[in-house]
Amino acid sequence: MPDGSWGPGDGTAGSVEETGWAVQGLLATGDPGHADAVDRGVSWLLASVGPDGGWPPTRVCNYIRHHLSYPNAVIIQAVALRALGEYRRAIAGRAGVAPGAVAR
Repeated sequence: MPDGSWGPGDGTAGSVEETGWAVQGLLATGDPGHADAVDRGVSWLLASVGPDGGWPPTRVCNYIRHHLSYPNAVIIQAVALRALGEYRRAIAGRAGVAPGAVAR
């Protein structure tokens, strides 16, 4: 999506869960050509954090049975935090990026 998020691909808004999965997948390729998309996804995840420090559950989670959508706050938090952790590890080796910063 233009805002940096990923969604189901049908033009509807992106979600934390789908964006987290996309960031993790792109990072797993090790391809530096995905850096801009990953940086935009991470920026979107960080901008989506609520005042309580977490992300709101959305009706995604259809990876479980492929036909059932339900909100699951635990899965949302886990996917987002794992994506951010993978990102932090990935940018540790980038030149000119301070530890803990979001690359731009």
